[in-house]
This record gives sequence, structure tokens and C-alpha cells, in this order.
Amino acid sequence: MLGAASISANAVAKAAPGGHTLLVKSESTITGNPFLYEKLPYDALRDLAPVSQRVSLPQMVLAHPPVKAGSLDELVAQARGPTS
Repeated sequence: MLGAASISANAVAKAAPGGHTLLVKSESTITGNPFLYEKLPYDALRDLAPVSQRVSLPQMVLAHPPVKAGSLDELVAQARGPTS
């Protein structure tokens, strides 16, 4: 089931070209959804074109204090489990 971001991205992707339809969304609509959903009704790279960046938001990865990871690489390695 698609969320509102995917529904609106699809509507804009299918709109008639002409420059009168804009999509204002977070980057996850373009960068995350293709990995979250097996099949989207639009191809973000083919059907949508970036026009401008409105804001830049820092993002953090946080872990519970008992997790002994000093970097993102260490956290990913721990999440993957022991190597054989």
C-alpha cells in the first residue's frame, strides 16, 4: 500500500508536461521509496525532474546506549551479525 508521498509523486509524474504541476516533497519520495516498495507506479529518475532544493536538513543515526558502535560502519557490521 502506497503512502501519500507516493500517491502525489505518481500524480505529478503522470500530469501533462507544461511546467504548471510541481511536487514539493522530502527526498525520501525519490531516494527511499524505490527501496521500500517492490513496484512503484512511477520511475522517480525517469518521470520526475528536480527543479530546486528548498532546504538542507541534517540527519542522524541513533542507537540505544548499550550498542557499542563508534561509527555507522561499526553499527552496520553489528547489524549484519558475525561473519563466517
